[in-house]
Amino acid sequence: MMKRTNTERTCIVCRKTQDCDDMIRFVVGPDREIMPDLKRKLPGRGVWICGQKEHVAQAIKQNAFARGFKLPVKADQELLQILDQMLVKSALNSLSLAKKAGEVVSGFTKVCAALKSGKVIALLHSANASSDGIRKVTQALKQAPNGSAKPKDCGQSDDCEQTKGVNGIKVFTLFNANELGFALGIENATHVALQSSGAGRAFIKRVHALVRYRGGTPEVEKTS
Repeated sequence: MMKRTNTERTCIVCRKTQDCDDMIRFVVGPDREIMPDLKRKLPGRGVWICGQKEHVAQAIKQNAFARGFKLPVKADQELLQILDQMLVKSALNSLSLAKKAGEVVSGFTKVCAALKSGKVIALLHSANASSDGIRKVTQALKQAPNGSAKPKDCGQSDDCEQTKGVNGIKVFTLFNANELGFALGIENATHVALQSSGAGRAFIKRVHALVRYRGGTPEVEKTS
């Protein structure tokens, strides 16, 4: 049997051992309700589940949380939506931090100018962006010089579209204009570009976690 490392945990549902970055930790709250611990900092004993929604749903259905903690706990279908909302909030908070670090630009003109620098590692279009606006930004993307930072492929899902063969830049359409605007401190944001930095890569990592949870299969870029 393969020995588990300090960065690996075993899923209480499928019993597979994986890297912690690909999993979600859960703890028991004050009223014995199950609480997701995305930052892995909450006190007390934790159990781990593979980062897909279907695995969490199975844990609820099969009473795996109670077996894992060896006590009666509260876990129902509402946990699935709560966890999705927490993952969205985590990603948008990370985008806000990248903005404060000066590594985010928004707006059609600024995004197109940023693409010319060759330092953009990801593009975000709001879910309600016009097809014409996306087309024009994509044209600018194709004309941009090769970027210096090329994150690993994020895989395919309904919520994560990779721009193949164009500077290694990924394109996400996970959030609406209001959500992006709130994260950036403006009214609305339709087109957003992230430049290479620790903050930018941290955002992509959190987006990968959201995509994975919703059923995608991203290859997450590991960060130390």
